[in-house]
Amino acid sequence: MLVAKASWERLGIGEALRKVAAEANCQVPYGRALLAMTANRLCEPRSKLGVWDQRLPTAYLPFCQRLKLDHFCETMDLLHASSAEVEKSIFFNTANLFNLETDVIFYGSTTASLEIDFEHAEHVMRAESGEEDPSRPVSGPRKRGKSKNGTWNPQVVVALAFTREGFPVRSWMFPGNRANVTTVETVKQDLRGSQLNRCLFVADAGMNSKDNRKRLSLGGGKYLLAAWAGSVKEIKDEVLTHGGR
Repeated sequence: MLVAKASWERLGIGEALRKVAAEANCQVPYGRALLAMTANRLCEPRSKLGVWDQRLPTAYLPFCQRLKLDHFCETMDLLHASSAEVEKSIFFNTANLFNLETDVIFYGSTTASLEIDFEHAEHVMRAESGEEDPSRPVSGPRKRGKSKNGTWNPQVVVALAFTREGFPVRSWMFPGNRANVTTVETVKQDLRGSQLNRCLFVADAGMNSKDNRKRLSLGGGKYLLAAWAGSVKEIKDEVLTHGGR
């Protein structure tokens, strides 16, 4: 635990969380709750309830003794609301600490299915009838879509950008019915906000489309996208027509 706490502070995670908590006028030390949940992932991971009910009584975490179960759930809400700011701060601290090369950024995505039968509702439910109210739309990421593991459960799309050394730059969560190829525009805009729009953007064939190639080339951007052998005219004309290539 001492090693985890020291790494937490050295990477600037604690400082970033304290900053967003102060801006939100939080009185509860949510950063401590998140440290406990993160350290929990290093060995025999437990849920938020498991951390509070099983880890805190048995592990030496004196700075977490006054935390309540609700605080662990509220911590996730705070982290979700400020994830972009926190991730940006942590990445810059990590890049300086390890002298990372940011000339190449790799991007990939996958799906995470959920053990629940229902998608997020498209509208707020009426309390009196239990039916959806068309005048009050809502959006939620839990949707059915093409799953990587072949299930038809509601899911979310999870995406990650990382450096050539494997250090994470930024993460995203998209609705489960969103196609991978449509996520690139959002990702490119967010990377531009982190001054990473001039790097070489590397992704698999699922991100390759005419529109994406145009977007990635704007502003002097460079990209390297995988492609199916027969899907690109240049490949068919200049590669497949020559024996031995």
